[in-house]
Formats: sequence, structure tokens, C-alpha cells
Amino acid sequence: METLPRTPTPSTDTTPQTLTPARLSERWDIPVATLAGWRYRGKGPAFLRLNGAVRYRVADVEDYEAAQLHGGIA
Repeated sequence: METLPRTPTPSTDTTPQTLTPARLSERWDIPVATLAGWRYRGKGPAFLRLNGAVRYRVADVEDYEAAQLHGGIA
């Protein structure tokens, strides 16, 4: 009996892996222009430019958020 190649199972995770500047600005309640300024000055979270479109990886955003945490009890 011949064994057929296994087809990968599509991921059922519907969590987005990237955020647009508009989505990140909503998440942080800041203007999109602030994110653009940060990109220009090399500040803020790491970003991708894919075919001219700016995207932020969720993992990079979460890392940036964690790095900005101040005070409180750990």
C-alpha cells in the first residue's frame, strides 16, 4: 500500500500576526502620525515595510510594551 504525503493542517489560530499603523494607534490610543514620526526618528517598536505597506509584528509590539513597563511590583 502506497503512503500518500501528508498535507499540513491549516492553522486555526485567527489572531493576527501583524498590525497596521491604524490598528496599533487604536491599541495605544495615539495618532497614526505619532507612529510615523517614531518610525522616521528610529523610535518605537520594530516594523516591517512589505511592498511599501508598514506592518508591526505583534511579538515586537508586545516586547516593546514590556520594555516600557515602569514601577509597580513585579
